[in-house]
Parts: sequence; structure tokens; C-alpha cells
Amino acid sequence: MRGRLGLGIALIRGVPTHTKYSQVTAILAICVLVALSGCGFRFPSQLGSAAGGNGSTGSGSGNGSGGGGAIGGDPNSPSSYFANTVALSFQAQCTSCHNDPRFGGSGGLTIYSYDKMVAQLLNGSSPDTNSLMSRMRNQIAHTGGDVCSGSSNNSPCFEVKIWWAKEVASRGGVTSSSPIGQITLMTNRGQVLGWAVDIGAQTSPVVINFYIDGPKGTGTLIGSTTANLATPPSGFSGNHGFNFQIPAAYRNGTNHTLFTDAPSLSGGTASVLSKSPYNYLLYSPTTAGTNYFNNTVKNGIGSCLTCHSTFNDYESMYYDHLSLPAKNQGGSATNNLLVIKGNGGNSHGGGNVCGGGAPCTLFQTWWAMEFP
Repeated sequence: MRGRLGLGIALIRGVPTHTKYSQVTAILAICVLVALSGCGFRFPSQLGSAAGGNGSTGSGSGNGSGGGGAIGGDPNSPSSYFANTVALSFQAQCTSCHNDPRFGGSGGLTIYSYDKMVAQLLNGSSPDTNSLMSRMRNQIAHTGGDVCSGSSNNSPCFEVKIWWAKEVASRGGVTSSSPIGQITLMTNRGQVLGWAVDIGAQTSPVVINFYIDGPKGTGTLIGSTTANLATPPSGFSGNHGFNFQIPAAYRNGTNHTLFTDAPSLSGGTASVLSKSPYNYLLYSPTTAGTNYFNNTVKNGIGSCLTCHSTFNDYESMYYDHLSLPAKNQGGSATNNLLVIKGNGGNSHGGGNVCGGGAPCTLFQTWWAMEFP
């Protein structure tokens, strides 16, 4: 720090007398800011990677609250999850209050401290019932109100729920818990991907029930699946991913809402997965479209098979080309991936194979049959 201030003084000495005093304020200000940057000052944007607990999980070099253990340690540890996920979710939504005072902050920066936050997190009995969650939900007076918009399945509360589960699991678990989990993706084929885990029985897979257009009790049960696939989240014992296929009857070109219900395996209450209810609109192949493809389109795409061996496979053509983008997202007979590529667009290696005619005219007729 002394060296930086010395550099500023040296700069001042070289300035003529009649301008020296007019510039001294600006130069000193620069020196102060440079000095602060080397004295441990951190903005909230830097704290997420430094808030790593007490260093017990590794040997990182961060100098924020609790040291840099999360950076150099186990990436699946609870302290790493706090530093790399929870603190960043706080930063994304809480900086209007929890920021440096010079930039309007009034709530302090302790929310980026692993040691201070984990103490609040573990002061309670469940992911929804602890001091930290209660404050975030404004159940304990919080100047920022309910930062999770009415549900603990919304960010940043959901990230805190996962953190609670990781902390409790690392300390031996609990005897009774409600499952936590999330729908992470729905594909245009109607595959619903996600995960679910019961911390009270984390080595046993959770069963998830799916309902259409209403929750359990009012919606239509369309099937169940077991969360036993080797997919995220990491840091728990066992496999907890799932892949559920929505039946064709509910991929019928109309709007639907998917609801979930995940019964507890450890004596807790059932829970709803994050991102549920999930609104969607999907399509299924039609009989007329299937017949037209098999009897006409397949006979007109011979030139494409030189490069594309899958082009005589109906599902690949339908889901990966013809239906992209979806009709409700701008797809049409002339604006779908199959026709666009056929006309040389989208960096098509084969160039313009349609030239304004077949096989693109066949693709357009086929699209109209599939998406009336």
C-alpha cells in the first residue's frame, strides 16, 4: 500500500506548480482506490467465490469471509455449494440492500459469509423451517420482504433448500424429511427430466407422481416414475435423477399444466418439485402425417441420404427437424428446420438441395398434415 501512495506522490512532483494543486485531488483519489483494491476490499460480485467456510474443505487462497476453502476443496461439499451457487443467487437478487454502502447498500454483507449463514440455516428442523429461510420468506421481519415470491421453490430459496439438504446429509442426515427436487427440462418429445431426493432416506429412490391440469386430488394422474438415474444433483448418496415420458394423449397441440407429487420415504410430508406446475404445449405425430412420410417423403429424399443416414427415420425427421421451431414458437410450413436446411440455410453442408422445389415442397405438405 505504501508503494502505491509513493507512486502517486512521485507523479505529483513532476507536475508544474501552477497545475499541481488542480490535479492533486484526482491523483490522490486514484491512489486511494488502488490501495483499497490491495487491502482486502471486496464487492459482492467477488464474495461468492471467497465465502468458503473455515477452510476445512480445501486450501484455496480466497480471503473473504471464512477463507477460501470451498474453492480448493471438494466441489460437492456444502461449503462449495454455498460459495458457487447460494452466494451467487443472493448476489443476483439481494444486492439492492446487501451491497457496499457506497453503492446504496443498507443490509450488510454478512449474507455472503458461509459461517454466519450456516449458523442460521441449521437453526431449525427442515429446509423450509429454519432461521435463514424464515427471514428470506419474511416470516421473521425482513426489510426486503419475501425475496422468494411466495414459494420456497423459487430462487434464491430453492438454492437454500438444496444447501440445507447437503449440510444435513454431511452431518448424518435426519430421521424424517420431505423430498426436494426439480423439473430441469422438458423436451419437444415430451420427456420430463429432473431429480428428487429424500434426505431422511437418501439412499432410497423417490417415486414421483405426475398429474395433468390439476394437482393431486383434482388433476388426472398420467403416470409415475422412480428417481434412480445417475444424474444431478451431486453430493448425495445414491442416484436421484428421473426421466418421465408424457403420454401422446397429452401432447395434442393444446396447452396443459403438469403437476408433481413426491411422497416422503422417511415419514415426512409429500412435496411438490420446483418448476411445478409446469405449463407446456407439445405435439404428437398424426396418422395422416406418418402415412405421408412413409409413402411419399421417404421416396423423395434420396439425395439427402448420401450425408444423412437418419433421414429415413420418421421420429428423427419429425422431432429433430420438422417440429423445430414449434408451431407456437413461430414454426410453419416454410419456417421449420427441415425446409430451412433444404434451402441451404442454417449452414447446411449440402447447400440448397431444393432450389425452390422438391423435396422442400414435400416437407411443406408434410408439415401441414402434422400441425393442422
